[in-house]
Amino acid sequence: MKPIADLLAARYPYLAELLTTRIRFTLAAVAILLLAVEISSYGATLIRSENMLTPQGPVVGGDFIVLHEAGAAAINGGAEAIYTPSVLQEGLKRSFPGIKSVGVTFQYPPTAFLILAPFGAAPYPLALALWIVLGAGCFIAAARMVAPAPLAMLVMIAAPASYHAIVTGQTGFFTAAMIATAALQADKRPLIAGLAAGLLTVKPQLGLLIPIAFAAAGCWRAFAVAAATALALALASLIAFGVAPWTAFVGAVASHGAEMGEVIFPVNKLVTFYGAAAMLGAQSAGGAIQIAASLGLATFVFFIWRRVDDPRLRYAVLASAAMMTTPYAFYYELAVLTPAVFALALYAAERGWLAGERPLLVFVLAAPLVLPGAAAPAFPLAFATVFAAFFLAARRALIAAGVTFASAARRVEAGS
Repeated sequence: MKPIADLLAARYPYLAELLTTRIRFTLAAVAILLLAVEISSYGATLIRSENMLTPQGPVVGGDFIVLHEAGAAAINGGAEAIYTPSVLQEGLKRSFPGIKSVGVTFQYPPTAFLILAPFGAAPYPLALALWIVLGAGCFIAAARMVAPAPLAMLVMIAAPASYHAIVTGQTGFFTAAMIATAALQADKRPLIAGLAAGLLTVKPQLGLLIPIAFAAAGCWRAFAVAAATALALALASLIAFGVAPWTAFVGAVASHGAEMGEVIFPVNKLVTFYGAAAMLGAQSAGGAIQIAASLGLATFVFFIWRRVDDPRLRYAVLASAAMMTTPYAFYYELAVLTPAVFALALYAAERGWLAGERPLLVFVLAAPLVLPGAAAPAFPLAFATVFAAFFLAARRALIAAGVTFASAARRVEAGS
């Protein structure tokens, strides 16, 4: 890298200065520019919309329309019916006259109604604003555990993945906060870590690896609190809404799993092995590939959490692996990776950078600018983004565990 740096300094001294001695200024400028573009874009969408409907047809807030509809159904005694796609579609048409038909379903467990019901009680614009503000607040609180410096916070807030979490109206901010809290507080504050892990059962596919990680590290208090929280949420939902929503949920998940083989949704938005296989023409083998990969990821997380003590490396491995362990994870959850990338960057800054580490970290942060990407050409960019983050985390964690796959990695680290 030094010859390239010297060449850059010789030919473009000002650019070299911005990328080296004044990198903090450059990062701040880029983050502010991104924020300005994002705020302008979202503001323009709001201005052009009429009754929250954009001129193109979708509703402002993206998938939050489904979450809001589910919350309203829970309040009005129709929680189980919301799992039926036709009922959901009819409800959305009543709530948003003129909406174009959208292929959305509700796949959350009935415990989600406990969280969504207060939002469903509020008018949609107010509920959306509260959803964004509360989600961003949780994300910022979790990000502060990783890098509380103002510049780091600014970059994480302005990151394209954060904008996706807002525009899509999805749960990216909340899931990012829960995974970060569960991983980083497992040893120091097991009660908080367990509560976060238990709350993540509202979106269970992203928390599959957390019990494995807790068990591997011997974080039994966090494990017990997580289990108790999950059981308490399930019991509360049974008391509040009855058994019918759970029966409907199981049926909806089974139906959705069967439909995945038909690829009824845009696989280019998936960040998983199944999505990558489908995009590369191996759809028929996608299920088997996903199962093998999930088992491998679970084994790897167990090994790292057993052998590595640094919470930042544990967190980065868990966050990136969690995204790929389920076949059903989308690009709008990439906010999960943003604090994890910063955890890796801080770790690398302390110990020296490995070959190719900085450009790959930049790629993970910047790739969401062009995501979800086109379905053709068939390159799984969303998956590549998450896999790059996992590769970086896994390499660092293996070195920390004393399992190096190239002695050069140690030499680069020591010589940086």
